[in-house]
Amino acid sequence: MIGKLSASTAGPLAGASFFDQVKTDGGKFVLVAAQLALVLLAIRLFQVENGFGFQDILPLIFGGFVVHAWLPESWRQPFFVGLTLAGIWLLFGLVGGSWLIGIGLTMIGLAHLPAPMWVRVTLVTAVGAVLTAFRAGWMQTEWSGGIIAILGSMFMFRMALYLYDMRSEKKPATLFERLSYFFQLPNIVFPFYPIVDYITFRRTYYDRDAYEIYQKGVLWMLRGVVHLLMYRVVYYYFTPAVEEVQGLGGVVLFIVSAYLLYLRVSGLFHLIVGLMCLFGFNLPETHKRYFLASSFNDYWRRINIYWKDFMMKLFFYPVYMRVRHWGNIPALVFSTVVVFACTWILHSYQWFWLQGDFPLTTVDGVYWGVLGVLVAINSVWESVKGKKGKSLSKKGWTLRGALGLSLRTVVTFLFLGVMWSFWSSESVGEWWSVMKQVGTSGAPEWLLLAGGLAGLYVVLVVLDVLEAKGWSPFFEERGMQFSTVASRTGLMALALAGIGLPQVHERAGEQASTFIASIQESRLNARDAAIEERGYYEGLMDNRSYTSQLSWARQEEPPEDWAPIMETDLVQPGEGVLVYELKPSYVSSFKEAIFTTNTFGMRDRPYTQAKPAGVYRVALLGASYEQGAGVPDSSTYENVLEDLVNATGGPVEILNFAVGGYSPLQNVPVAERKIFGFEPDLVLYAMYSTEERRMLMQLENIVQEGRETGYPFLQDLIARAGAKAGMEASEIRALLKPYGQEILAWSFERIAEASRERGITPMALLLPTTRETKGIDPVWAKILTDLAGRAGFTVLNLEGAYGEHDTDAVQIASYDQHPNVRGHRLIAERIFAELNARNAFAPADTLQVPE
Repeated sequence: MIGKLSASTAGPLAGASFFDQVKTDGGKFVLVAAQLALVLLAIRLFQVENGFGFQDILPLIFGGFVVHAWLPESWRQPFFVGLTLAGIWLLFGLVGGSWLIGIGLTMIGLAHLPAPMWVRVTLVTAVGAVLTAFRAGWMQTEWSGGIIAILGSMFMFRMALYLYDMRSEKKPATLFERLSYFFQLPNIVFPFYPIVDYITFRRTYYDRDAYEIYQKGVLWMLRGVVHLLMYRVVYYYFTPAVEEVQGLGGVVLFIVSAYLLYLRVSGLFHLIVGLMCLFGFNLPETHKRYFLASSFNDYWRRINIYWKDFMMKLFFYPVYMRVRHWGNIPALVFSTVVVFACTWILHSYQWFWLQGDFPLTTVDGVYWGVLGVLVAINSVWESVKGKKGKSLSKKGWTLRGALGLSLRTVVTFLFLGVMWSFWSSESVGEWWSVMKQVGTSGAPEWLLLAGGLAGLYVVLVVLDVLEAKGWSPFFEERGMQFSTVASRTGLMALALAGIGLPQVHERAGEQASTFIASIQESRLNARDAAIEERGYYEGLMDNRSYTSQLSWARQEEPPEDWAPIMETDLVQPGEGVLVYELKPSYVSSFKEAIFTTNTFGMRDRPYTQAKPAGVYRVALLGASYEQGAGVPDSSTYENVLEDLVNATGGPVEILNFAVGGYSPLQNVPVAERKIFGFEPDLVLYAMYSTEERRMLMQLENIVQEGRETGYPFLQDLIARAGAKAGMEASEIRALLKPYGQEILAWSFERIAEASRERGITPMALLLPTTRETKGIDPVWAKILTDLAGRAGFTVLNLEGAYGEHDTDAVQIASYDQHPNVRGHRLIAERIFAELNARNAFAPADTLQVPE
């Protein structure tokens, strides 16, 4: 323990009888515990950061705090370590958890061998090399998949700081101080973790009154939740897909939203540090009003402060001391450049441990390079003007100073927004295709932007005036009495938890209730959903941003052979918009399930082309959900549906013409050239809220490859859009986007018209994806229903097809959203019930859903 703690600081059992402490601290404990319960309830109601099991340890956090707060001083750190180990076993199981703990203890033990430092560093590095092999997938075991990312998060930077600081350790740490530094409870559910400094970790442990630390922890957790909910609002509602950006307004939204998405990181770090405060670790702030940075150096000091301190400690100062004989300014510039070059490399190193990739991209290099140069220039300027700056600061606040500061803040915010929009783009070309939209804007848009910037400037000046007068609008716990902080925090936590209750927000009106419900779940926005779609169909999954939900959507990596259908041996080249087709009479394995095609190239039973007498035939058009991925041949919902129908009536044959990756573009020629030779009585078209996105993606590929579509309408539309081969993919998408609904309408009309000409009923099924267990996107549900209805389809909305099951229960894997066997069964039962209610399979007019 560092220093002797006073009775008030150490807690209930230090320096006084238990009953005396209950009288003294009992009220504070009840206040803090009640607030914590409300914050945890809000976390549960809003499903905050549930990707890695955070929700699973909420009872452990609350129960652990209650017990920990009343333990004797000497028991607290052992209890915290024990609580962390219990959480590890709870989340990773006995085997996986034991391996995680065992490897961690081994690395700590190697750091303490009675050997020269270089020997210890070498041995720790050797263990790291073995873990690297596991993380890269070169070596695998049953237990490695879930724990390597957590091990990397615990040790990749913390061990470097630990070894660095051990050399100058004035007072040896206790065993449990060392263990608690590595085995921090929040770290087991948050792999993306702040780099906690070892000396700071020890120094700040119970360095002030215990209940002040606990109260700070609850407040910071609440701030973290608020930041994360604000992130969801920006992410869901204000972050446009690249192809949707139009004009100056769209570009500004693209830039500002990219920067505001950093709320995810600051929210996460506030939540983590707040959790640590609950157990006496009074860690300092990780972020400080970073959106109000007034220069690049100011930004570097305010954002991710732990990272800045880490880089300064291990890189800047050692380098500067070695080259300071060059002179102050050359040494300053060189050291700063080294720091940002190392930041680029270490960013990729961190990403490797978290996600398994090591992306050294042009976008990353340019971002960190430009930022490093700007900080270096800013550092030189501050170094030269330092004395003048100090003399001015002594004069105190002036209106002129506030005006200048606010102007610098606006300019810095805009520039950093541009930088963040660049860093969050998939490529330089994509980012530039968005920026070019500025050139399509007229004077009114520029005047509106100028007015918005002027308004922001005025707001910042007013904030500065209020701060100078001591009327800060920001809620800072420092300097406030415990009761004041507790009452404010408690009221905010109560309000947030109350809003999260359906019984409360449903009374606020339909729009407000729908909005609140929408931010109570973690999902992908339009931009990331499009990236994921392209990632599945084209192998382009490459989103490296810590602020993107897509970056954390997959907890596991798919096997190496887990490829989209068009990259397997199951397909052969097609013509025109049919870029590929399924091979006929072929048997293979697809996503770990047997995949069989019949003589006509359908994943289906061996039908004859001529319709047997008395059989009612249905032709099913669709994509990967209908074709089936990762499920056996007999488990696709088309096969299950056919069995349900024939078990109670029939005979009915449902012919599956679906192919993974197909969109309305491909289903037009499939309908016109393939299905009618089989004499169907009913055409079923399965459509999803992703219909336009998949279609534009396919058309984008066709344009890039310079393929002829075979349809004059499509060729004319591509020409009208100005899309050409050789353009950046994002630019082609942006050009084609305005024509999306026109192409959908054309596709639906071609299929419906071809069906009606032959006396066949066209019917469309609006189905939910496994990501839409709580409801189909209402905007696209209406658009698709209207377009298909006008084209002549009878539309059945099958929302709620998965019943009460959530996404994880109905998809084949965490990294693949296609329905599993249960999902297919639920879809088949829902379609059967709807068609049966409409007597769709005439003459079988007495069909019932079997028990």
